[in-house]
Amino acid sequence: MHRRHRRQPIQRASQQHEHEPRLRGRGGDEDWIELEQLEIGNAKAQLAKRVLDVGSIRLARGTVKARRTADGTVNLLALADAPATTVATSVAAAGAPTLSTSEPDPSASPWTVNAPDIAVENLRMEITDALVKPAANLVVAPFNLKLRGFSTAPGQSLELESDLALESGGKLRLEATGVPAEKSLAGRIALEELNLTALQPYVGTYTQMTLLSGTLGANLEAELQPDYWRLAGDLGSSKLHTVDNALREDFIKWDRLALTGIEYRSAPESLRIADISARGPYVRLIIAPDQTTNVSRILTMPAGAPGPVQTVKGTDQEPTGVQKPLAMSIGKVRVENGSANFADFWITPNYAVSLQQLGGSVTGLSSRKDSRAKVDLKGKIDRYAPVEIAGELNLLSASLFTDLRVKFDGVELTSVTPYSGRFAGYRIEKGKLSVDVRYLVENRKLEAEQRFIVDQLTLGERVDSPDAVKLPLRLAVALLKDRNGVIDLGLPVSGSLDDPQFRVGPIIWKAFVNLLAGVATSPFKLLGGLFGGGEEVNLIDFAPGSANLDAAASEKLASLTKALHERPQLALEVPATWSPDADASALASRELESRLQALAQTRKAGADALTDPAQRLELLLAMYRAEKSGAALPPGAQALQEIRAKDRDAAAIARANVELESALRPGIDALEAQLQALAQLRARAIQDALLASGQVEPARVFMLAAEAKPAEAGKVRIALSLK
Repeated sequence: MHRRHRRQPIQRASQQHEHEPRLRGRGGDEDWIELEQLEIGNAKAQLAKRVLDVGSIRLARGTVKARRTADGTVNLLALADAPATTVATSVAAAGAPTLSTSEPDPSASPWTVNAPDIAVENLRMEITDALVKPAANLVVAPFNLKLRGFSTAPGQSLELESDLALESGGKLRLEATGVPAEKSLAGRIALEELNLTALQPYVGTYTQMTLLSGTLGANLEAELQPDYWRLAGDLGSSKLHTVDNALREDFIKWDRLALTGIEYRSAPESLRIADISARGPYVRLIIAPDQTTNVSRILTMPAGAPGPVQTVKGTDQEPTGVQKPLAMSIGKVRVENGSANFADFWITPNYAVSLQQLGGSVTGLSSRKDSRAKVDLKGKIDRYAPVEIAGELNLLSASLFTDLRVKFDGVELTSVTPYSGRFAGYRIEKGKLSVDVRYLVENRKLEAEQRFIVDQLTLGERVDSPDAVKLPLRLAVALLKDRNGVIDLGLPVSGSLDDPQFRVGPIIWKAFVNLLAGVATSPFKLLGGLFGGGEEVNLIDFAPGSANLDAAASEKLASLTKALHERPQLALEVPATWSPDADASALASRELESRLQALAQTRKAGADALTDPAQRLELLLAMYRAEKSGAALPPGAQALQEIRAKDRDAAAIARANVELESALRPGIDALEAQLQALAQLRARAIQDALLASGQVEPARVFMLAAEAKPAEAGKVRIALSLK
């Protein structure tokens, strides 16, 4: 006997709130599931055969609230443990009929449920995860789902389509087919512009870094079987930016990262990536005195971090055996316009370098113990000096191996390292550094071959510095230089990485002292790099005829103030400077305008007397006759005397004005006192800017006598010098 029942759509809450389907936890005060519209069509039950056929199910417009508490409990999982009578009561409360209130017969065969047309439309999902700190909050809206061919009968296949959007940014689409009874599923996943900052609560809980920005996209194929699962496809990420929480500095970032040819298999577990392409990547790598790296520290889970997976109550079984490491391989890593900051605090003295414009590849990365990835990278040190990194290494295996060669060519000693100027004790007039080092690490043993070549190292005058080493650097340079002016030092080092007493020997210290001394070759470049202002921090530009400091000059002087404060042995010389051409012309024009203004006021001329060419001509003619009595007018002005004012054309008036102004402007001899005064005002403005904060003693800033210099690019430049 068949019983048929056709459900009418549940009315919206605004129309019939008491019939809106809702579910909540036992004793709770919050509805976990709220459905605005539920439609069940063409449902029938064959009681004798224990078959339930539902023609269609449609859920539209509702809210699902998923919560995970700080102890790892997930609220919606409680619904799976709800007794049948509880579920029946809940459904009945929503307005649906129940088929039976009798207890189920455990010996009876299970019911077969067929629902070939299931649809979910415009569902809102609010997900809160309090297991992490701070709690993660994700809102999925809308969530849409189409399920065709659903059946609990053995061997029945289904088709699934789903798409959703995150309010924080990102869209996901899923298409899949499978056989539920066989736990088999295959499909495609498409992810667009997922805003990764939504995952910061997890990043902050399980690592020691902060994710400031980044998006993720994916195009993947997935396959799920009872004994294994497989994932393959491509991933892409843009504008990633992370920060090291301890240093408050950039850690890893990139403009674009693309992974193609990804394939992950769970049994046996393996990961293969055909190609990784990185555009504009950046990383800060630091080796600590205990030989650990900032990478391992940042990616280490903080103490007390909660486990990410909910535990099953009543299970006390401990995992057995040792988990096998993931078998991993990466075909090729390509880098475009990369950069890195590297500091080694294990080496004494410490070594630091900045790499820019890095490009090249790493080929053949693998987790096999005997694997050797080939490295071929090229870049620049401080934008100019070329650097090459080549060799073999094993980054993915627990067995550490490195056979790497790093080569720098023609590095300016003024910029290669920041601390040589402080400890050298001498200024260096010039010099270039080339480095060729090879590090071999195998079985925790280090064998290093280091070669430092300093070309044309020239020591200048001695500088009194409390941090300078007490070494006869002039004698050392003279002894180390060959006839071509080259210092060539070979510095082999060996030892065990596990020996806490292993340190770089005295010869390394001596070599570094010599190399660090070279940075003093360009003092203002060094000061500008340390305290801001750039390598031309000592060049202060003024507009012609002006003693006012512009924003760029003020910024440079602020940097010099910091530098002089931090370098108390340095004194600064400020020449009073003026330009015979630019300054004289500006002052002469200013003087003429002042006289014309006074004449216009005397003659009670209109407000536009100086700007209107015809009126300006009359003022100039009057001034010329008064100051140069009896002198002939310039040709252009003389010609206009024979033409009535109303017949004079604009071009002729302009030419006459230029002739008269040139004749009336004071000469440079007449302006000598004003030019000298202008030069002194400029020097005084610089001195006032340097002394205003009180960080620099007045006795350390010397004003020099006025000097004349030609203008440069329309500016009058004062070149400050160290004393």
